[in-house]
Amino acid sequence: MQDYAGDLNLFIENNVYSDSNYQNFDGKNIFMLTNFEDYLELKDKIDFYFLLDVAHLKVSCKTLGLEFLPQLESLFSKTDYIHVSDNDNLHDSNDSISLKSSFLDTFKTHNSDLKTYTLEVYSSIEEIKDSYNLLTRIINSGK
Repeated sequence: MQDYAGDLNLFIENNVYSDSNYQNFDGKNIFMLTNFEDYLELKDKIDFYFLLDVAHLKVSCKTLGLEFLPQLESLFSKTDYIHVSDNDNLHDSNDSISLKSSFLDTFKTHNSDLKTYTLEVYSSIEEIKDSYNLLTRIINSGK
């Protein structure tokens, strides 16, 4: 038998650094890839594929006192694989997306059609369908 995995890409996903993590770890950010600076630091040490979880970044930015949209803009161009859901900035609750989701303009204004998206939504099937349809419209509007 031959050990061969074919063309395999392994991705590293950004962790979520929430207020509860902040409390549990006495204000120390022990998590990986919670912002663009972390990405640059790790990329300088190893070559890797980056999986951007938008909801993780949103919560991490709130905890770190960083502006979410500039961080998203910087990281969006560094990946071709994105997990999509929304939240209240405080918890990674995997909410459905809506027209009120602050990150949708980033998807419109960048080359989104060459990226792979995973909806990571823990809602009803109707909300998942709505999120899917909205994300599809947003991605297609940027073409």
